[in-house]
Amino acid sequence: MPKARCRELRNLADGEGIEIYGVAANNDFSSPIVEHRETQVLYVRELIRVASDLNAKTVRVFLAWPGVTKYQNIASYEVARPLWETAHKGFTREQIWDWCRAGLTECSRYAGDAGVTLALQNHAPVIRDHKDVLQMVREVNSPHLKVSL
Repeated sequence: MPKARCRELRNLADGEGIEIYGVAANNDFSSPIVEHRETQVLYVRELIRVASDLNAKTVRVFLAWPGVTKYQNIASYEVARPLWETAHKGFTREQIWDWCRAGLTECSRYAGDAGVTLALQNHAPVIRDHKDVLQMVREVNSPHLKVSL
């Protein structure tokens, strides 16, 4: 979203007394394809800029996201999940975890530069439970990464 559009939206929200608290990313740092991970970092970096332009405090992020398909306004994982599983076949959980940590670490630096906090959500397929979320936050070890509940 261009800066001018962000300013317009922020002014509209301010005029209505509405706080724009956060922006949500449906990102995936887990791809075995380097260029795909790099585009996801750029995507999150752009959302961090948008959040900053909106005076939002938070960008909610995932480690991995298989995506959805839409047909007649109904979203489904039926196509996306098998594609995600096929793309990751043959790679260890540790390799995938490392790719995710690298992407999240880089984006945490961008968030800090923009005065924004990333909030990691407990969303599958890489994250299994709250322990995984807490482990990743500890491993990234950035004041600009917190947990989304």
